[in-house]
Amino acid sequence: MVPALPAGAGGGRAAGLLPARRWQRQLLPAVGRRAAGRRRAAGRAVSRPGGPAARAARHRPRRAGRPVRRRAARHRRAAGAVRTQPRRGGRLRGGPPAGGRRRAAGAAGGLRTPGAVRPVPGGAPDGRRRALGGRRPGRRHQPGGAGEPGAARPGAAGAARRLPAQRDLPAARRSAADLSRPRGQRRRGPGRGPRRAARLGDGHHRRLRRAGLHRRPLLPPAAPPSPGRRDRPPAARPHRRLGHAVTGLDAPADLADLAAVQAWCADALVSLDRRDAPLVRLAHAELRRQRGTLNLVAAASPTLPAALVAHALLFSSVTAEGYAGGRYHPGTEVVDQVEQLARGRAERLFGAPHANVQPLSGSAANLAVLYGLLDPGDTVLALELDHGGHLTHVSRGASIAKRVTASYYEVDERGLIDHAALAVLVKQVRPRLLICGGSAYPRQLDFAAFRAAADEVDALLLADVSHVSGLVAAGAHPSPVPHCDVITTSTYKQLCGPRGGLLLRGASSRLSARALDRAVFPGFQGTPDFGGIAAKAVALGFAARPEFAAAMRRVVRYARTFAAALADHGVPVVSGGTDSHLVLADLRAAAVTGRQVADVLRRLGVLVNMNLVPRDPRPAAETSGIRIGTNDLGFRRVGDAEVAELARATAAVVAEVAGGGRPDAVVRGSRGRDLAGCVAGITARGYREDWRQGGAVA
Repeated sequence: MVPALPAGAGGGRAAGLLPARRWQRQLLPAVGRRAAGRRRAAGRAVSRPGGPAARAARHRPRRAGRPVRRRAARHRRAAGAVRTQPRRGGRLRGGPPAGGRRRAAGAAGGLRTPGAVRPVPGGAPDGRRRALGGRRPGRRHQPGGAGEPGAARPGAAGAARRLPAQRDLPAARRSAADLSRPRGQRRRGPGRGPRRAARLGDGHHRRLRRAGLHRRPLLPPAAPPSPGRRDRPPAARPHRRLGHAVTGLDAPADLADLAAVQAWCADALVSLDRRDAPLVRLAHAELRRQRGTLNLVAAASPTLPAALVAHALLFSSVTAEGYAGGRYHPGTEVVDQVEQLARGRAERLFGAPHANVQPLSGSAANLAVLYGLLDPGDTVLALELDHGGHLTHVSRGASIAKRVTASYYEVDERGLIDHAALAVLVKQVRPRLLICGGSAYPRQLDFAAFRAAADEVDALLLADVSHVSGLVAAGAHPSPVPHCDVITTSTYKQLCGPRGGLLLRGASSRLSARALDRAVFPGFQGTPDFGGIAAKAVALGFAARPEFAAAMRRVVRYARTFAAALADHGVPVVSGGTDSHLVLADLRAAAVTGRQVADVLRRLGVLVNMNLVPRDPRPAAETSGIRIGTNDLGFRRVGDAEVAELARATAAVVAEVAGGGRPDAVVRGSRGRDLAGCVAGITARGYREDWRQGGAVA
C-alpha cells in the first residue's frame, strides 16, 4: 500500500514542493517521472534540472530516441496538446504521420481525445491518482472505465465528452501551424522536427562504433571519373574499383584496386567472425584438420587459395540465365566477360574448339549430355561400376537408368580393358552413345581404339576425364579431344579448382556447339554460379603454367612408388600398377574390408577411401579395396625420398591390418608410429610456393 503524500505536496513552491518531490521519487520511482508532465499541465512547479533525478538520469543507460520522445511529450502536456499514440516507424495505426507538437483544433473548446492529459479536479497530481490504483491508457487499453484518465469522473464539473483520436480527425482540424509549412519541413513524429533530425541515427551509429564497423565500409567508395576518361580507347582505361563496372578483366589492376579488394575481403571476414561465431569456429576446426592430415583421396586435389578468393568475390551474387550476349536478366556485362575469360582458357588448355563452363559439377555435365542428346530408350554402353566406372555412367542405381537402356563392358582378369572384346560387344549392343573413362581405372585410356569401335555402329563417343584432366592438360596422358565427340570433366579432382564441371566439344565432333550449350541450358540446369566460373578461370590459368605440368609428372611418379611399395609388402594391386595418379589395392583375399583398412589409416592421419574392385564379393558399403591417390603430394614440399618412406610405412600398415592385426594394436604399434611420424613431417612442410601463389595468367 502506498502511503499518502505529506502535507503541502499538492501546493506550490512556498508549500515545500521540492522536498515532497524528492520524497515521492524515493517511494514512487516509476510514477514520479510520468507525473512530472501532468503537474506541469496542472500548473504546478517542477523540480530543479540539477536535482537528484537529473543527476541519476545522466548515469542511466538510455535507449536511442527515448529522451527525444520524453521531452516532446512534456512539451505537449505543458501546452495542453492532444496526446497521440504513434506506432513504430512514427506513423499512427491506420492514419497519417504523428505530429510532434500539433494541437487539436477543438482542444480550446473543451474537445477531448482518448489518452489526452487534463487537470484533475481537486488539485491532486494525476501521478498520485495512478499510484493509488488508476491506469495509464496504453496501446491495447481502451479508456472509458471508472477511474481512467479518458473517462468522465463522477462529481467532476463539466466532464469532457470523448472524441475519436487525432488520427480520425480530418486534415482541416490538425495543427494549422504544421500544415502551413512546406511538405519537406513538416514534423514527422513526436519531437522529430528539423532540430532533431540529425540525431535519429545516433543509436545505430553507437552500435556500429561498439562493433568496430563504422570505420571500414564493406564496399570501397567509387573512384571519381578522371578527365577525358571516355576519350581513351577501351584497352587503356584503368580498372575501376570493386563493385563497379570493369572494362577488361585481363587489364592489370593497380595498387588501389588491390587494396580495395583486400579491404573488402578483410571486412567480410571480420563481419562474419562477429556475427556468426559458431560457423567461424567450425572453419578454424576444418583448417586444423586439413593441416594435420595427409589427403590421399584420389578424387581430390588441393584447391588453389586464389581460386577460393575468386569464388568469394561478388560474382556469385549475380543471377542470370543464358549465355554471354543472350542473357535473360540485366546487369550481366561484367559476368559475361568472366564467363568468356573462363571459356577461352579452357579451350586453349585442352585444345578444344568449344567449351562450356556452366556445369555445376562433372556429374552435371554427364547428365546434361545424357538428357540433352539422347532420346528415351536409347542404348548407352559404359564401363561397369565395380570395374572402374562411375555412377553417372548410367549405373544401375542412377535415375538416368530409368530413361535409357544401359549395357556395360568389363575389364579382363588382368584388370585391363580388352579392346578386341569391346569392339565385338559394341556390334552386338549397337549403342547410341559409348562412354569411356571412369573413377577407378588406373591405366591410360586408348581413345583412338574407342573411336574406332564407335564408328562401327555410328555411335557418339563421350570421354569422362574427370580423374585425369590434369594429366591431359599437362601432356602426361593422351588427349581425348581429337577422337571424342564430347568431353566432360570436373574442376576439383585434379585441376585444383572449385566444385564445378566443364563440357568440351571434340575437334571432329558431329555435334554443334549450340547443341552442347542447349544441353546444359535450358536442357538440364538454370542459373550458373558465376563465382564458381571465376574460380574455374583461375584454376584453368594455373593449369597452363609449367609448374602445374611439373606437379602432374610428380603425381604419376609418386603413384607408381605407392604401387611398388604395396606389391613389395604382399598387397595385390589391380592391373599390376598404374599409369595415372591412383592405385587400387585388392583386399579380396584379406580378412578385413576396405572400410576397416581406411579407418585405421585415418586414425594415423592418412586419408584414403574404400573402393570396389573388379568382381568384388562385398557390398559397396564395405568393399574389398582401397583407392590411393597422389594429387595432393604433387604440390607439397616433398621429394622422392620422403614419398618413398611414406609409401613403405603406409604399405606396412595395410599389410599388417590385412594379415589379421587388430586395428588398435596396429595404431599403437611401431608401424603405426612410423606412419604417423611420416605424416607429421610432411604436413609440417606445407605446400610449394608455386601452388600457394598459383594465380592465373592473363
